[in-house]
Parts: sequence; C-alpha cells; structure tokens
Amino acid sequence: MPDVYHEYKAGGSSSIELAHDDPFEWADVDDDTAEFLGMIWNTYGGFSAGRLRSMTHDEAPWRTHFRDDERHIVIPQAEIEKYFASRHPS
Repeated sequence: MPDVYHEYKAGGSSSIELAHDDPFEWADVDDDTAEFLGMIWNTYGGFSAGRLRSMTHDEAPWRTHFRDDERHIVIPQAEIEKYFASRHPS
C-alpha cells in the first residue's frame, strides 16, 4: 500500500495517532468490518511497527517477490489471500 506507506513513513517506528479532527467513528463501521478489525487488533495489535515489518518480510509472499535492486514490486492480491487463508482458515 504505497499511499499508506508514504503518508506515515516519516514517523518511523513510532505509533500512529489519530488527529483530533479525524472524522472516524466506530458507529459508522458495520458489524462484519468491526469484527474483522477486532480480530486483526487482537492478533497483531501488541506488536511494534518494527516487529510487524520483520514479520511481513519473513512471509512467503514478500520473500517470493523481493528483489534487492528493485522497488515498488506489487505482490498479487491472490497470493496474499492464499497465504493468509492457509494460516488462518475460516
């Protein structure tokens, strides 16, 4: 997600804080999405940014596509879905 990366990269491994004027409201989130976000938070919320980065770089989709001399390589969505479906079957 290059847009997200570029938006927050200056913060390094610091936490991302919501702006006080951020319009986000949990009441606007549908139940399925809220449940999904809760599952993600419960699984990964305790990890630092550095740890999350290390975890992703140890996973097959990233390792398969990484090229030391190349940037902006897109990992196909289908590969990401297949990888995580095999790790967290429904």
